Amino acid sequence: RGEYICSYFSRYCEKARIKRKWIGSGKEVDFSGVKCIIPEDYDSYLKALYGDYMKLPPQEKRVSQHDIVFCSLTEEYKK
Repeated sequence: RGEYICSYFSRYCEKARIKRKWIGSGKEVDFSGVKCIIPEDYDSYLKALYGDYMKLPPQEKRVSQHDIVFCSLTEEYKK
């Protein structure tokens, strides 16, 4: 067992290499009514991924980093 773990499927690639001890056994928290398991040392984990994650970026840099996906259970996929 190494000191680090990594997800090669993450968009953060090299930043996604995180210390195993940050994950620990996990910690259950309520997130908008949903129980989620997060890293025990979530602060270190988030700082490694985002830097100062508690500070909002300037207005011009506040853009979504997520892809928009449309999924219909009733319409045929045509693209």
